[in-house]
Amino acid sequence: MTPDPVRQHLQSLPEPPLSDELWLRLSARHQRRANHRRVLRGATLALVLGIGTLWLAPWTPSGGNGPSRTHPATTTSPDTSVQAIDRALQAAYARGASDEEVAPLWEIRQRMIVEQPASSTLPPLSATGEST
Repeated sequence: MTPDPVRQHLQSLPEPPLSDELWLRLSARHQRRANHRRVLRGATLALVLGIGTLWLAPWTPSGGNGPSRTHPATTTSPDTSVQAIDRALQAAYARGASDEEVAPLWEIRQRMIVEQPASSTLPPLSATGEST
């Protein structure tokens, strides 16, 4: 491969002198980029920690299956005791309880449902939340 005479000539030229103002601008730009990278790293770390916290935190659904926090079940509600047993069962299953641990709760729940008077049972709710 033969060297290009133009390229040889350009490489043989000395570096041009740079003004002090240019060095100050280059230094300031370098500092801004470093600060920008530092802010991006901090924001990324905060985002990852936030997502990790949400992902690892226990999730409790706030669906309509149980009494709401704003309107707790009253003592006149016939299902109050059954709902308490249901919550205990859910908590047991959530912590990975064995069948031997949850069997007594199921027996108590079954007895409570059988012993309830027929007049106190509530009509079933449809998928929209209205009585059928």
